[in-house]
Amino acid sequence: MPKEGSNKFNLVACVHWYIDYLKDKTDFGSVSEIATLIGRTERYVSKLAAEKNLPGKVAHGKYNKIAFINAYIDYKDKQIKEAKAGGENRTDAQARLVRANADFKEIELAEKQKQVVPVKPLMNTLLGIFLKFGKSIDTMPGKVINKIYACNSKSEMLDVLNKATRQLKEHLSKEELELFLEEDGH
Repeated sequence: MPKEGSNKFNLVACVHWYIDYLKDKTDFGSVSEIATLIGRTERYVSKLAAEKNLPGKVAHGKYNKIAFINAYIDYKDKQIKEAKAGGENRTDAQARLVRANADFKEIELAEKQKQVVPVKPLMNTLLGIFLKFGKSIDTMPGKVINKIYACNSKSEMLDVLNKATRQLKEHLSKEELELFLEEDGH
């Protein structure tokens, strides 16, 4: 956290630092998190990022989640289109088509079993959540500034920020559930 002196903190700088910390925590993830999100292994994610030059890698083992997932979706779409269109090597194209069709059938089965959700409603739900999250984060400094200003120690400041963060998470969790239920038609 930014300091002005031995035991003094710049309130505005501290709040901005904490907001940046929260944004970094939600926007970036490890190979393990990415692998979990796309339902693959860590080795597959690392190999795919290296061989196919997918964007999103910001540091060793750290990825921009949204950029990587979007690139992965585009990569899979391209694979399916190539498999359906054919290519120079017909046997390779046929093998890719068989794999793509098998993947497609697995996805359809997972959708029927409610293990996955369609991308469009999910993206709409996530967009709504991210917009509300962004607005909530933008208003957070104004809500906690007087409480932080009244603090006498770093631990009190952290307690105030943690409480505000916890309340924000609880509020967003309720809204996330409501948005998901609206999209699902319940």
